[in-house]
Amino acid sequence: MTTSSPEVCQTSLSGVYNGEPYTNVIHFWKVDDTSITVADLTALHAILDDAATDNDAWQHLLNVMDDGCTVTEIYSKSLDTVNPVELRTGVALAGGSSGTDAQPLLALMVKWSTTLATRRGRGRTYFCGLNAGHFDTTDKDSIASSVVTNMQTRATAWIGAWISDPTWAFVVYSYAGAAEDEVRPYSVVSGASAQTRVAIQKRRSPGR
Repeated sequence: MTTSSPEVCQTSLSGVYNGEPYTNVIHFWKVDDTSITVADLTALHAILDDAATDNDAWQHLLNVMDDGCTVTEIYSKSLDTVNPVELRTGVALAGGSSGTDAQPLLALMVKWSTTLATRRGRGRTYFCGLNAGHFDTTDKDSIASSVVTNMQTRATAWIGAWISDPTWAFVVYSYAGAAEDEVRPYSVVSGASAQTRVAIQKRRSPGR
């Protein structure tokens, strides 16, 4: 048995970097606890597809990465086990940095935290799109401190924008919790930590 959460959606942002497809998966909770509709997802996608100057836009975070790192589709599906709704939207997003491309699956990782002090209260996003300018000049296994600071600032602003949003909250969703029939297997993200070490982008399917 799996908890049905019609008020939560899984959102996949899919694109390509240096010929390699990738997908980032995040989750949102509709804070009035009503079932998500296609109109709701349309409005959510419009927010994510805004310009980098909007703190709640995906471009606000993606701007740190290489300009060859693209996002071409946003796909959202409500986590309603009975009557899920879904929406695909074509977009044209790209990073804002330029330089010699690194291997496609090398990534800058951001850890998300919530008030739930367990593993189920933590999430992570792997931002591929590293180029030569993203690496520390003396330790190539590390991200340059200026890049980490930039992403940290943007991630903190991203969280603040979603906390202030009257309709949606950015959450960490626990599939293990859902499988164990937790009533609310998700927690609102309240903190971010951009990691200094180079990570490996985990492949995700848009439908996962």
